[in-house]
Amino acid sequence: MIRSAAKALMAGRASAPMLAMFFFVSIVLVPGADGVDRLEDTQHPQLSVQRGHSNPLEGVAVSPSRKNIVTIDSQYELILWDGMSGREIRRMRCPQIKQESGGLNIPVVFTPDSRFVVSACPDGSISVWNLTNGEIVKRFEGHSRPAKSLAVAQDQKTMVSASDDSITVWDFQSARVARRCQHA
Repeated sequence: MIRSAAKALMAGRASAPMLAMFFFVSIVLVPGADGVDRLEDTQHPQLSVQRGHSNPLEGVAVSPSRKNIVTIDSQYELILWDGMSGREIRRMRCPQIKQESGGLNIPVVFTPDSRFVVSACPDGSISVWNLTNGEIVKRFEGHSRPAKSLAVAQDQKTMVSASDDSITVWDFQSARVARRCQHA
């Protein structure tokens, strides 16, 4: 099953938008077009199928601690998964959703300490989510369009984001712009 899904994706014949393998565990996340995210254990094929997103999957990240996985769909709904058992822990959703992402990959990353998730939102803002309670603890505002790429520095003092119109370096603690480079 895993090999056939990977081959189909590589050949462009698969309906699933992405396949992510996590080599430190034996779980493979295989998102399905039917809205069922299949968390398959390559060593124990009897791992149960988990009901996941009902919209197309657009992004996935693994925590540096390797304990959690987060996925984000085209409606900017995030699901936090237990990376070992494949069980859903919590759902989070960016506020003010007016339309789907349009099939673009949506960036989502964990902070280096694995305590927070950072995601792009459709209004051009960037949200930082507390994984303990699922609440937004910080918002970065400054892009006119959704970010396409995010990175948080190892010391968690700086974040970099890129959108269609700019690359922005942020002070991660204050959520203020440190530098911005506009581009066409």
